[in-house]
Amino acid sequence: MFVLCLVSLIGICRTLALDLSKAVVCSPRTLSGPEKKAVTMLVEEVEKRTQIRWERASIWPSGSAAVVAVGVESELNSFAGEYAEELSRDRKLEGREGYRIRVKHGKGASVVFVIGNDARGVLFGVGHLLRSLRLKPGAVTLPDDFSVATAPGYRLRGHQLGYRPKTNSYDAWDEARWEQYVRDLVVFGCNAIELIPPRSDDAAASPHFPLPPMEMMIAMSRLADEYGVCAQRVGRRVQKIAAR
Repeated sequence: MFVLCLVSLIGICRTLALDLSKAVVCSPRTLSGPEKKAVTMLVEEVEKRTQIRWERASIWPSGSAAVVAVGVESELNSFAGEYAEELSRDRKLEGREGYRIRVKHGKGASVVFVIGNDARGVLFGVGHLLRSLRLKPGAVTLPDDFSVATAPGYRLRGHQLGYRPKTNSYDAWDEARWEQYVRDLVVFGCNAIELIPPRSDDAAASPHFPLPPMEMMIAMSRLADEYGVCAQRVGRRVQKIAAR
């Protein structure tokens, strides 16, 4: 009797995990630059951990595979398919950079929606989804009752980055490593970075630098712009942003 109950319980638990291993990522053609980066980050970070490369589509898929639909609230009609009207009435948390993640089960494929209040909301919503997915080689799952609606409580959530020989890690990082670090920051909701300019009390050069300091600072600024993250050099500017 105990064995039968245990087997039944295991079976029930398995049904609570939504299988996204063959999911298709659907997003509008009109994505902004940071929104495109968010979708690319989602696909690539899942692939790194599972060896599964999700397909992407700009129109609602017609097959039976699960769908991960990503976009901004104002574009619901272009990426939410038959759920657009229902989601427009759904409870959400107003506010800049807010987002919601919803799971829907219809007659066809199951759908995971990541809906941002704005472009950064899309980025941080994707980050929340990445933190919540259960990833292992060959499999991607999510609890099928997963649901969240949230917005940041603090307007400025920043981190200082230093490309300099004062630490034992940053001065050897190339642009690809910096992009991964920026991704790691935005996955946890960071919306600003403060860059230490080459003119500081640090040594002017390092044998580990893959690029001269000014060139790397330009590259880091470009990465911040691509992800829609505020980038400022050390000084009063960030203090002014925080005071608003």
